Amino acid sequence: MKRLLRVAHVLGLVIALFGLGMVLPILVAWIYDHDAARVVFVEAMGETIACGLLLWLGTRRYRADLQIRDGFLLVVLVWTVLPAFAALPLLRVLPGLSITDAYFECMSGVTTTGATVLTGLDNLPPSINVWRAELV
Repeated sequence: MKRLLRVAHVLGLVIALFGLGMVLPILVAWIYDHDAARVVFVEAMGETIACGLLLWLGTRRYRADLQIRDGFLLVVLVWTVLPAFAALPLLRVLPGLSITDAYFECMSGVTTTGATVLTGLDNLPPSINVWRAELV
């Protein structure tokens, strides 16, 4: 159990730092005067950072050096959890997008496969395209 909590401690920090990556799409939405996307990215950034910090602070007693097995678990968790947080802006800005499609879109960005379920990429808000590019 302590091993899982040590991994959760590092995962919380990774999630919180990942949330800071939403600053660039916020700036792009501000520059292009797209208020709806800007609000969505600010909310998603706040939620992501808050979840990460809660996990990090809640497990701070379990800070310790990670073993190789812990590293494998951490990598699996990062690759499955981060796309879920990355999908939050897509779900809110693109109303017809399902949860599965949003998760797939972000997972394909994180894994750099280049697959997409979105159509009309040129018509998406610039902040969403910046976010998709940032995930790669």
